[in-house]
Amino acid sequence: MNKWTDLFLLHPLPEGWLNGLLFVTFGLHLLFALLIVGTAVLGFVFFLQDWLDNDQPGQHWNSKFLHTHLGLKSLAVVLGIAPLLLIQIRYSYSFFTATGLFAYAWLAVIPLLIVAFLLIDGFNHSMTSRTWLAMLCGVIGVGALLTVPAIFTGALALMERHALWAQFGQSGGQDFATLPALGPHWLLRYLHVIGAALVLGAAFQLFFSTRNNPEKTPRLRSWIFGATLAQILIGIPLLFTVAAELTWIIVAALTVGATAALLVLWVLRHRQSASEPAPRPVPLPAPRSLLWLLPLAFAAMLVGRQFIQERAMNPL
Repeated sequence: MNKWTDLFLLHPLPEGWLNGLLFVTFGLHLLFALLIVGTAVLGFVFFLQDWLDNDQPGQHWNSKFLHTHLGLKSLAVVLGIAPLLLIQIRYSYSFFTATGLFAYAWLAVIPLLIVAFLLIDGFNHSMTSRTWLAMLCGVIGVGALLTVPAIFTGALALMERHALWAQFGQSGGQDFATLPALGPHWLLRYLHVIGAALVLGAAFQLFFSTRNNPEKTPRLRSWIFGATLAQILIGIPLLFTVAAELTWIIVAALTVGATAALLVLWVLRHRQSASEPAPRPVPLPAPRSLLWLLPLAFAAMLVGRQFIQERAMNPL
């Protein structure tokens, strides 16, 4: 290898080390990124529900619920630096080509995050005093935040499909959503990310925001159950969009993740028998098994995702 003509092949560390570092750093960043998205979306939904029910005490709980967003977003941003630098080294040719083709949307991430973080903070501070201001801040702030993972998943999906670069570039990105090999995969991948955010966001709040408000436990349990079920339903067609990249190790990792998700549904199933009258007066506590089932599902799916990405990058 000539270092002056093969600059994109130069790596400061062996390939295995780069892959391991990318897995760990990206996993940590993704975890906190999903937590901030899930917390913001759920906080806004709960705000709307309690507003319609005229439940003012509920809004105080929502404010405490959303207060964790500040710390989570700080960790997500800081932990995002390492995987961004690593992916630029590990997949420099593909990464810079894809983000160059995706340039307008890629640069839009900066103002979108600024708007989202500022308005979500404004939403949190105004929800108990100025409802309409909170509504405005919430709609725009959460909408801006939800756009960011759409851009990231779009850029990564394009990065892994180098055969479409020329067609994408010639169209100026106009046919992004209509390309058969790109549009459906991107949409399902984006929905899968949002579903994961709702699962992890609801689980995080179930353990940390219901200690003094146990009456909120059923609401969060229901969201974990529904979002996990949606993850499974979305994951099935998503799997078909990457069928060409599947290997035994990818299938094994995804099987572990799917099994853990099914166990989450089993743990959260309704335990009230037909002979019991009415709902339980005391909410069921947060299941401790979620503390290992959800991380197991997250890690297994992330392993499968990284191997799929490696397979897609191999031809380059």
